[in-house]
Amino acid sequence: MTLDCGLSTPEVIYNYQHPVDFLQDGGFPSLVLANNYGGKVYFLQKNDLHLFMTVIDENLQVSTVIINNPALNFEADPLFRRTFCFLSPQVMILSSLGSVYLLNLQSATCNYYWTFPNSDGFITFSRLDEERAVITSSVGWPDYTNYLLNYQTLARTQITSIYDWPLGPLSEDFGDNTFLCAQSYYLDWTLWVWTLLMRINASGYASLYNLYYGGTEDGFNYIPMHTFDYVNPLGNNRFLAICTDYNQVPYNQRLGLWQIIGNSVAYDYGWPELSTLDNPARLYKLQDGYYLSYHDYAAAAEAVRLLDTEAQAITLPDSNLITSPPNIVTTGNNAFYALFSNLLVHVYTLVEPSAAEPETLTPPAQLILSAQPNPFREKVSITLSAKEPGILRVLVFDLRGRLVRRLESQSGGSGSTNLDWDGKDTHGAKASPGVYLIRAESSSQAAAKKVVLLP
Repeated sequence: MTLDCGLSTPEVIYNYQHPVDFLQDGGFPSLVLANNYGGKVYFLQKNDLHLFMTVIDENLQVSTVIINNPALNFEADPLFRRTFCFLSPQVMILSSLGSVYLLNLQSATCNYYWTFPNSDGFITFSRLDEERAVITSSVGWPDYTNYLLNYQTLARTQITSIYDWPLGPLSEDFGDNTFLCAQSYYLDWTLWVWTLLMRINASGYASLYNLYYGGTEDGFNYIPMHTFDYVNPLGNNRFLAICTDYNQVPYNQRLGLWQIIGNSVAYDYGWPELSTLDNPARLYKLQDGYYLSYHDYAAAAEAVRLLDTEAQAITLPDSNLITSPPNIVTTGNNAFYALFSNLLVHVYTLVEPSAAEPETLTPPAQLILSAQPNPFREKVSITLSAKEPGILRVLVFDLRGRLVRRLESQSGGSGSTNLDWDGKDTHGAKASPGVYLIRAESSSQAAAKKVVLLP
């Protein structure tokens, strides 16, 4: 499926109304976190007396659960500091002031559960998969302890770390229980980052390995220069991610493809256009093959890009798509949610362009269109097979329905007609890499075919 960056009309789908005046019932709630899990979007808010968990499901049905627990005092920016984790769609595990709590939406409770051994107050969680998470706690500066946490039993298995610093997973499973992770620590205003591979054996024990990329090793110390954020595995140990160079000021963040080879990672040069997207800040998966990339320091009309990894194409959005939201949440079903400072939620959906609807692409019996090679780089050969004579014209559209090139009309009879498209537009300039629609028309028939122009 090819997606255009069209959008539905943004709408305010929910605005919670408290049954009494907030000034008399704990004050106006502040946002704690906005996140997605299991195809649903969650917004957690808190005031002095209550927690408010608002849930939006796939059908845009919204509900708010009110939970009484004034004792919690969350760390600022829990998304960044990882002081919470989903165990199921109904249960979250949270840390507050050195203790661990379970928030249960079904029973509308948030209860103290346990205290991490030897913790001095700061506990974080990082989800690995449907079964496990990494739990980390400070046990006295500058040391941290890292454990694997089993969701079902809440049993913990200590991870033997290369460094006694916090461990954070960066990716989903690459296969065979292999994950990309990082250990990082601030020291004298300098951020030290070690990028690692974590492999979990059949007994549930984790082993860590230095992942060598752009650093040096001298037998005593490994000095890293790069790490990764928003890692999205693509198969065959390849991944799409934002790479950050901590040896530069600013950090030289860049978007790209990489591949893990043994205990090293190599840059994949297959999609060089990614490097032209300056200042990547966030990367969201919309569905397999499609990603939403948000960029800092960009004009509002250029802040969001749609990345098609299969066709290796970058779609530019309409100028009214979205303007610098403080929070973006995606659910993997071609929708994303923007939460603004006034706590209003806008919903955006990605839709098929009208020029590429499936029924348009189904050729009539009387006219058949084929294109080879597809994908192509220099030239695509178009073959038209018609059973009835007539004047044929061949048009090339982009995925916004704009005419890119009008090929010569042919006076066609029954049989085959051959044409070439050299990948250029009406003005003779090379068209941008991406997906195009070739449409053939006669007085009574029409046929269409999608082709992919490679860089």
